[in-house]
This record gives sequence, C-alpha cells and structure tokens, in this order.
Amino acid sequence: MPTQPRPNEPGGGTSSGAALALEAVKRVPAITKLAVYEPPFIVDRSRSPIPDGYLAELSGLVAGGRRGDAVKMFMRFVGTPAVFTAVMPLTPVWPKLKAVAPTLPYDIEIVQDHQRGTPLESRNGRRSRSRRWWRPAARARPGWPTPRRSGR
Repeated sequence: MPTQPRPNEPGGGTSSGAALALEAVKRVPAITKLAVYEPPFIVDRSRSPIPDGYLAELSGLVAGGRRGDAVKMFMRFVGTPAVFTAVMPLTPVWPKLKAVAPTLPYDIEIVQDHQRGTPLESRNGRRSRSRRWWRPAARARPGWPTPRRSGR
C-alpha cells in the first residue's frame, strides 16, 4: 500500500469517510480526483444541526459500556426511522453494530464541524442518489451543478 497518494489516482469515501477524504484533499495537493458519496454535512435548515454536547454524550455511553445505547443514539441522529431503531436489537446484525460502537465518536469527531448548518467551500459537485436532506451539501456553493440521479 503506498504511503503517498499517486498523482491523478482517484480517491473517495462514503459518509464520514467522505468527510475524511475531503479533509485529505485540503491537506494533500497530490490528490486531484475524488469521488464522495453522502458526506454527512448539514449546510442549511433542511435538517437540525448536531446538538451541543452530542459527542460528549455519545462518548460517555461508549466509555460506560453502553454500546447498544450508543448505537441507538447514533441511529436516531442519522435519521433512522424509530421502528427500525426499536427492532434492530432483535436482528442478527445487532452484535456487529454494538462491536463497532466505539468507532462512532470518531465518526462524529470527523464530521461535527460540518454538522452546524454552515455553507461549505468546495470545488465541484455533480450527482446525488442521497436522501433529500443530504442533497443541499452538494449545492452549498454557488456555481455547483444541481445534483441529479445518475440513471443507473
């Protein structure tokens, strides 16, 4: 695995990984191509911004061994319908979700600055298959094309 990005080699990320990839672009000039999917940015009033103290509360749940509660808190924040949040502990995937619960505070730490409802600075944005409240992030800068379905 290369330690330095190769010129013209595309990179990318999904969700908080997209946010991390965009942060890398700001710091590593060699990254010239990037594809991101659903970066969790709140750039207008289409969704409530992250509540004050959210990261501290989530971290406290994880530190206190309350992984299931941390996963449910995260699921509610990202807009998972209540019925799915209630049923999820009964599914086979629940132990896996609880196992990765310690990573949730890291996700929030990466994206929290972009969860305040302020516009983004960026260079391009083309398509979106995302939920409606994710789409404004792709239009946050004047001159960006309007997101559209790719037609796949």
